[in-house]
Amino acid sequence: AGGGSAAGGGSAAGGGGLSLQLARLDDGSAFVIARLEARTADGLPALEARRESLEAALQEAGVQADCNVVLQGAAARPSAGAAAQADGLQALLAKRLGAAPLERYADGETVSITMSAPKLHASVISGGKRVNLQAAVHTVTESGLQRITIGTPVITTEY
Repeated sequence: AGGGSAAGGGSAAGGGGLSLQLARLDDGSAFVIARLEARTADGLPALEARRESLEAALQEAGVQADCNVVLQGAAARPSAGAAAQADGLQALLAKRLGAAPLERYADGETVSITMSAPKLHASVISGGKRVNLQAAVHTVTESGLQRITIGTPVITTEY
């Protein structure tokens, strides 16, 4: 890995914003991470429009871009523990996306599930298997808040 620099952007609907990070790799290539944030569900349509605009600008510049999506928020109905919340989340993703679990990791108040979902296209290979969906539940010790993170093809932020 190499060095990087960051630049900020404007505000999005729902109280969020856009930040850009440029990272240079040891082989001389580089990549840009565009992070779009919304503070409320009302901001999601604006985020989608911004993502489409960024992809169009990159395509116009001749850049082949891969999109990684990570959603994160507090559980609306916290359950007795992270494992129970993760079980419910896994069942929901199986129903909505046909997601099948491949790996499960549990450590105290954190549970993560790595899955394969036929309705999602972007993927990575992990342990010789096609992976394209991860979900995690983390219970914040100080507050008891359960933070849910869903990423495709994988989670690229702290749970």
